[in-house]
Amino acid sequence: QYKEMVTKYRKEMALRKKLHNEIVDLKGSIRVFGRVRPIIHEDGGGEDSKVIASFDRDDDQLVYITNKGKQVEFQLDHLFKMDSKQDEVFREMRDLIVSVVDGFNICIFAYGQTGSGKTFTMDGSDEHPGLNRRSLSELFGVIEERKVDWSFELEVSVLE
Repeated sequence: QYKEMVTKYRKEMALRKKLHNEIVDLKGSIRVFGRVRPIIHEDGGGEDSKVIASFDRDDDQLVYITNKGKQVEFQLDHLFKMDSKQDEVFREMRDLIVSVVDGFNICIFAYGQTGSGKTFTMDGSDEHPGLNRRSLSELFGVIEERKVDWSFELEVSVLE
C-alpha cells in the first residue's frame, strides 16, 4: 500500500509540474511588467513633480506616458499602478519562482532611470519586503515542502 501511495503521489507531482509549466509557457517565457511609482517628497514640487503616466480605463495593460507634450502608448503583460503593493507584484511573479524548483532557469530584473523605484521593488523595506526577499522565502518554502522526496541544488546570482 505504501508503494502504491508513493506511485500515485509521484504521478500527481508530475501532472502538477506539467500543468504548471504549460501555464508558464502560455503566459510566455518573456514577460514585461511595468510599475508606476507614486510621486514622493524627493520629486519636489511644480513642473518637475507632474504625473506623466496615465492609464486606459478599459485595458489594464496599457499605460500612456506624456513627454514634451507628446503621448506615447505602451502595452505590457501586466501594469502595476501607483497604489500597487509589494505583495501584488510578488503574486504575479510567484509562478516563476515555483518553476525554479521544477528545474527552469529564470531571471527577474528591474530597469529604469535613477529614482524610478527599482531598488524598492526588488529589495523593499523591512515592513514591505521586495521581490528578492519574498522570492527566496517562497523558494526555500517550496523546497522545504518537497525535501522528503527530492534533493535540490541552487545557484543564485545578484548583480546591481
